[in-house]
Amino acid sequence: MAHLLNAFFLTLNAALAIPTAIYSVEVASGMLLRKRAGIQPGARRPQVAIVVPAHNEASVIGPTLAALHAQMQPDDRIVVVADNCDDATAQIAREAGAEVVERFNTELRGKGYALDAGISYLRDNNPPECVLIVDADCRLSAGSLDLLSKQVAETEKPAQAVYLMSAPEGAPLETHVAAFAYVIKCLARPLGVSRLGLPTQLLGTGMAFPWKALASVDLANGHLAEDLKLGLDLAQNGYAPYLCEDALVTSEFPISKEGLQAQRSRWENGHLSMVWSAMKMLFRPGGMRRPGAVVLGLDMIVPPLSLLLLLLMASSFATILVALILGDVGGLEFTLLNLALFGTASFAGWLRYGRDILPASDFVHIASYAFSKVPLYVNKLILRRKHTGWVRTERDQTESTSELRS
Repeated sequence: MAHLLNAFFLTLNAALAIPTAIYSVEVASGMLLRKRAGIQPGARRPQVAIVVPAHNEASVIGPTLAALHAQMQPDDRIVVVADNCDDATAQIAREAGAEVVERFNTELRGKGYALDAGISYLRDNNPPECVLIVDADCRLSAGSLDLLSKQVAETEKPAQAVYLMSAPEGAPLETHVAAFAYVIKCLARPLGVSRLGLPTQLLGTGMAFPWKALASVDLANGHLAEDLKLGLDLAQNGYAPYLCEDALVTSEFPISKEGLQAQRSRWENGHLSMVWSAMKMLFRPGGMRRPGAVVLGLDMIVPPLSLLLLLLMASSFATILVALILGDVGGLEFTLLNLALFGTASFAGWLRYGRDILPASDFVHIASYAFSKVPLYVNKLILRRKHTGWVRTERDQTESTSELRS
């Protein structure tokens, strides 16, 4: 019996060592390796069409469009897809000078379907050289439009801007914990991957594509992680995305607890769905054919950090318990090594990127934040409940929740 338990926990810890090692290497590479050469001076700047998918975004879309117009050249254009909107999103977009596609479909709902409608519109109306996708509640920093489009023209591959989300003033403590996890996911790890010269995940906004790349994939889906799915699909077609370190897109976390929970649930449910997709891709015949897809697949099997922390803690507790009861410590060194790698990488990431986001005095809340996610993981991993479609985040405490789920 002792040998069987020891073998089981060795296998479990070996499996957890894979995402833990990937996570640690990515964080370390971003800190230790030099920034790679950017776009060469004088690089050609292609024509750009900016697609803004929107579902009931009347409260935020005006300033977003104004900020985008400030970076556009005369032959650029903005296409707003007002998807299943029952507010003034379309009217505000038209008044701001955007081309507007209004889409109404009570069955096929979600950002993927909105993007497909925008690309179909462009296909029939003078397709551009480059397409940039920006969410309605995001801001593209000055100069980023040029940087992204020039990288696309030079590499003929999709380009992803650095995407940062901040906790608004007055946000609860758990928002700051979430913001720290997000900066690791969307800054520390992508920087490491980029400085290794490897492709990176798409992050849902601040994404630029050569037209022929988008023409190679089917965007029409209601997946909650349509960005991860799109990146993997593109990589399998030979168009793996690469980070553009100097381009930046920003937004804010919702201030309300309900809004934050809805947003994190959407992201993590989508991510967990893509973990299985990545694993199936890696192990099926021919899955290793495209190196870019392999890189994205390996990166994708790193679960959300709160889940990885929970798994490592559970594995450590069980391994220590077995060692105390049976006197067999064969798997103990392995599980402690995993915890040490995870803790060291996370602490190093906090020192470099997170000290202004999460004070050291609040570290004690990280574990409680992770445990608060247990119901979400039970629903997804054990009960296998699925969610698709638009899930619009409640951004403040006064705005009423407007969610569409299929």
